Amino acid sequence: MFWGGNGLVSVDYDWMGYGGMGVASAWDEQSLDFEISDWGKELNQTVRNSLQMGQQLRIGTEWVQGPAAFRAGYQWSSTPFVDELVERPWNQSRRQFTVGAGRKMGSMTLDVAAYWTETSASEQIYPMLAPEKGPVLRSTRTGFGLMCGVYYRL
Repeated sequence: MFWGGNGLVSVDYDWMGYGGMGVASAWDEQSLDFEISDWGKELNQTVRNSLQMGQQLRIGTEWVQGPAAFRAGYQWSSTPFVDELVERPWNQSRRQFTVGAGRKMGSMTLDVAAYWTETSASEQIYPMLAPEKGPVLRSTRTGFGLMCGVYYRL
């Protein structure tokens, strides 16, 4: 969505079907048919049992005033693991915030940005059959970074 002649807001939301991933069939030249080995079938079933629909939300804005531009953004991604393998509220996978600015100077543009990200994970170390639960490993990783880019237009 644009506002005025200078601003822009962007929002998008994704659903990603991680549970539909799997290994492809190997070509059987003699029967001219697709066959998949037993280990491939087991792997595909494990993927279907362990992964679910993932979600991702991204919100961003940019304001341009003359040769300067200011940007900010937020991203949230859910975990792809099924509820039995993660404990709430730890099923959030990633959050990220960004801020940045840019300046056009003739054929050159200078961009700088900073980001802060937090990744949380929780999974059973030795998954057991329901209703029993094995030991749970929880971790959170926080990162901060700076980025700088110089662009030349030929």
